[in-house]
Amino acid sequence: MYFSRTNVSMISTVSTGSGNVQISGTAARGDKVTVNGAPVAVRPDGTWSVRVSASHGPTVVNVVTVSADGSSRSSSSVTVG
Repeated sequence: MYFSRTNVSMISTVSTGSGNVQISGTAARGDKVTVNGAPVAVRPDGTWSVRVSASHGPTVVNVVTVSADGSSRSSSSVTVG
């Protein structure tokens, strides 16, 4: 059985109303990662990183990982702001 692993970690903080937050994590080799529906490049070692615009008030960031063969799906949500 194949298990996808997703580790979402905040590497910078953002206060309400400020610009961007950087989200990074790891996925299994070959997994497809999206953040708020947009595809994110996964490096050969499985790490990935993306900047997300943070609006005024709380911003929800949704991360979805799908295994290379499509048989497994994992999701995480982080609220910033």
